[in-house]
Amino acid sequence: MNTFGNLLRVLPRVPLLPTQRLLIVPSSNRICGALNSTWVPDNLPKYRDGFNEIPELETADPVVQKLFSLEMADGIETRKVLRTINTDKYETKLEKNIANNTLHIRMLVEQLKQNHKDKQNKVFLIWAIDQRKKRLRRLQKLDINKYNSLIEEYDIPPLESPQDPQNKYKFRKFKINVPLEKKRNIEDFEKDRNY
Repeated sequence: MNTFGNLLRVLPRVPLLPTQRLLIVPSSNRICGALNSTWVPDNLPKYRDGFNEIPELETADPVVQKLFSLEMADGIETRKVLRTINTDKYETKLEKNIANNTLHIRMLVEQLKQNHKDKQNKVFLIWAIDQRKKRLRRLQKLDINKYNSLIEEYDIPPLESPQDPQNKYKFRKFKINVPLEKKRNIEDFEKDRNY
């Protein structure tokens, strides 16, 4: 059972007057915490995806408005809203995928800052960065102007050539018997894997 159901079982059953309303706001980090994140842009719609076109919701009770608002949405629903925004914003599928992938990477970085022992998400983060890098290379070959605008908008580090002298021997297998300088931070993954 989810945390909301567990919360309802724990609460004492108190009869409410007809004028009283009970609004339970879950306080877990996964729920209600997505809008406070750094990876979420500022220009978001007021309600969840699919409920912005309903005129009755504007005149509804404030409790009902809050239930359908993005404040009560979890990270999955927030990402769904961001995907629809990117679908309207970009015309090519490649640009939409890069924008969605970048938002997912930023979300994973934030999750890994909180839970640094999550190895499965760390592996998925590295895979997502490599997929975005592959798509960025394809966009760079097709249209350099769209590539530059996307990099500036989302603050993505620009791609470098793997044959550059500073990138040629970055892998650990080329540095045998050389001790590691420092342990990498999660924030550095996005900047380090751009060759």
